[in-house]
Amino acid sequence: GRLGVLDASECVPTFGVEPENVRPDSRFMEDLGFTSFDFMSMLGELEDEFDVEIDEHEAADIRTVQEAADYLEKLKAEE
Repeated sequence: GRLGVLDASECVPTFGVEPENVRPDSRFMEDLGFTSFDFMSMLGELEDEFDVEIDEHEAADIRTVQEAADYLEKLKAEE
């Protein structure tokens, strides 16, 4: 099934960010204060949680929570 907007913010580990501050258009680095290390750590957690393999080059294009959710959806659809 489709990951809804609510799922998008829930599926992203928050790294010290309050969940209510995470919106679909939240940008990881600019709005949520992620470092590149935080971002790569989050990708690893998402890989484990959703049992997918994230391509690092494709992941470099992910800027927002919604983009991460859309990318995960695409990976799950390809299984």
